[in-house]
Amino acid sequence: MTAPMPVRPPEPPEKPLPATSGKAPVQARPSRLLAPLRETGKLFALAVAVARAIFRRPFQVR
Repeated sequence: MTAPMPVRPPEPPEKPLPATSGKAPVQARPSRLLAPLRETGKLFALAVAVARAIFRRPFQVR
């Protein structure tokens, strides 16, 4: 028989960042998975490649 797991206290709610000059609020925690792609611009290149692939042949006749 194992001891019961200790219960973690709930995390405090994140405070919203103050709005700056009417722009949308910046995300406090950007996705860690996409961060390296975003830094090198590969995420944008991937999005462009996907868009080209979709719109090159939008309607395939079967």
